[in-house]
Amino acid sequence: MARPSEFDERAPAVEKVIEAGAQTVVEVAQATQVGRATLYRDMKRRPSFAALFTPLRRLTPVLVGLLLAVSAGATSTSSPVDLGAEGLDVDVTLLRWQESSPNAWPEVSAAGLTVNDLGGGLYTVSGLPLATGLDRYAVRLSAGGVGLQVYTYGAQPGVRLVWREELDLPASPSIFKQNDTRAALSLTIRRRLPAAACEPETTATFTAASATTGAVLFSDRAAVISDCVFDSTTSSYGLTATTDMNGALGTVGKFVAEVRICYGDGSCQTVPAGGSLTFTVVKRLGG
Repeated sequence: MARPSEFDERAPAVEKVIEAGAQTVVEVAQATQVGRATLYRDMKRRPSFAALFTPLRRLTPVLVGLLLAVSAGATSTSSPVDLGAEGLDVDVTLLRWQESSPNAWPEVSAAGLTVNDLGGGLYTVSGLPLATGLDRYAVRLSAGGVGLQVYTYGAQPGVRLVWREELDLPASPSIFKQNDTRAALSLTIRRRLPAAACEPETTATFTAASATTGAVLFSDRAAVISDCVFDSTTSSYGLTATTDMNGALGTVGKFVAEVRICYGDGSCQTVPAGGSLTFTVVKRLGG
């Protein structure tokens, strides 16, 4: 440890070193401050991102207005429709379907629509309004008061778990004679089946039971699917299911029946959804 006399001798030198260090710190601080000011000045000279996008923000309402104006005046032309003859004086009726009223197709103005004769019985309709969102349109084409074709466009029905089928039920129950071997039971579904209804993998079976006791007459009896048609008004499908009743008419009574339709993806639905198909088996005279 240094003696006080030695420390006193070195004190002036130490003080000079401390003063030099303090001066250096001050100079560094001053340089840093100048650097910050220079950096800030340079940043102010450069355009900010907000300044770059200001003109675009001002143009946005104008661009939106132009897009709306273009879409409002836009129209479409139908695909060629075969009306079977050339030179027809075709009348056009325009119907519009909306999600808010799914059971109605109200008529809308057909002003501005033009029918174009392409020759060979083919026609198109131009000037059709564009379908937006879930809206759909149906264009009825007729000549001389006779309906010829319906052209539909717009949103297509979504695939739903349950389809509301429309059936052709007999006005009166079908009546069969007991033990007849040549008889058939049919159910016609006019529309609102999915497209899979017309695929080869689709199957149909009949089940029948007593209307009074509930006893099963037959179950999962194979049926033949025929007359599979496309309904252009609803963009859905319909079919007829028929089962051979040979060997199923041994019991007299009133019966109810239903049809189970199964598609290739494994999904199935039973029709009629509301109610049942009815038929009656009666005794033969003298039998």
